[in-house]
Amino acid sequence: MDLVAQSVVSELFKGLFKILGSNEVQDFARNLVGGVDSELKQLKKKLLMVEKLLRNAEDKQLTDESVKEWLYNLQHWAYDAEDLLDEFAYKALRRKLKAEHQARSSKGISCLPASFPSPLFNVQMGSKIKDLTSRLEQLRQERSAENEMQVS
Repeated sequence: MDLVAQSVVSELFKGLFKILGSNEVQDFARNLVGGVDSELKQLKKKLLMVEKLLRNAEDKQLTDESVKEWLYNLQHWAYDAEDLLDEFAYKALRRKLKAEHQARSSKGISCLPASFPSPLFNVQMGSKIKDLTSRLEQLRQERSAENEMQVS
């Protein structure tokens, strides 16, 4: 693990914020049942908190082995988060395109709205996002505790 790790994680975080901030993802999440929208908001909140720790870790990774390890774990978490959020964004975009296609092909005739994923998808996605947020919170607490010990 070297100095590149922090910048890789920072870039991954930028990508995660971009996905979470996209209109398609936000609209899609709002229309799902099962608390997916609130789970995504909680994830974004935790990302913001960890981002502050990430900025502080940049200089310390050169001399502190625990910071290197934390960045390594955070990087792996970010790859998992990216995979999950990419899947979610794909479903959101697919739904949007389906709705646009139905609107064009109906030629003014009212039709059913674009199909939503099954309730099972909602529950599974909500659970996965919650697990991801929990793992991120563990990493945040770990780094915060180490920072407090260094100050003491």
